Amino acid sequence: MRLYKSDLCGEGAQRNWLTFLIGKFISNIIYGNWIVALGAAIFTFGWSHFVQNRQPGLFALIIFCLVLGTYNFHRLIKSSGINNPSVWLNWVNANRSGLWILSIVSLLTGVGGLLIIVPSSLEIWIGTGLISVVSVWYVLPVVKKPLRDVPYIKTILIAAVWSFMLIYVPMGGIVENKIWPCLTGFLFIYGITVPFDIRDLKYDEVEKRTLPMVIGMRSSKIFALVFVTVFYLYIAKINEKMLESVFFIGSYLIYVGLILGITPRSDDRWCVALDANLITLGMAFYLSEIQF
Repeated sequence: MRLYKSDLCGEGAQRNWLTFLIGKFISNIIYGNWIVALGAAIFTFGWSHFVQNRQPGLFALIIFCLVLGTYNFHRLIKSSGINNPSVWLNWVNANRSGLWILSIVSLLTGVGGLLIIVPSSLEIWIGTGLISVVSVWYVLPVVKKPLRDVPYIKTILIAAVWSFMLIYVPMGGIVENKIWPCLTGFLFIYGITVPFDIRDLKYDEVEKRTLPMVIGMRSSKIFALVFVTVFYLYIAKINEKMLESVFFIGSYLIYVGLILGITPRSDDRWCVALDANLITLGMAFYLSEIQF
């Protein structure tokens, strides 16, 4: 069969179009915060199963919607009027209308789910109310300036919010002693958030005083590894079978590699990998034979 130049051009155009569509899809998934939302949801699903919550799927769906909506809301506010936007924020500015719709619908769905299925526990509702205020104040100057611009507290707030929603809320009235799961969970979230602060050294103002700014990148990585290790040791202590889980050990080794390897020059793929690794850990919780 004779091959004409026009055939080659046609095949080349189809490949270019397919490559364009795949690139567009990947950009939407990453920059639209779908991966961090999925990671948080599967972690919540696995943790809910681990603590014997009877509605792991519903809790996971609520967390997925809340994370997707909140993160896109934060990105939309952060991208407004910034002088030196990153590739991520440039994408946000190019897709603002769609992201506003996605954010509003996701938040309404998540909050509605909370109102319907979460037990009417006073501490959960107080905590959820405070988190709602913090989530808005984090990016908007409710009093003087946004909370993310207040020295020293940026990562602490993130760890407190995530550990409350992903670890405390699914335990509800099931687990009596919630102190150690929440404390080690807080350390875990803080530990996996430190690499984001290292990546952001080239963007954050000095006044924010994140951990890498205060004690340096190397010492911050040591603290992050210690915090993450404490959580994994606690889980292994209450469930020794987890040490036989490929997902459990694998997720820990992935975190160690990502924390040690990240630098201020690392691109967004490192942080996406940190978010995605929550899926691996969530699977370890879900597949555990002996629960909490």
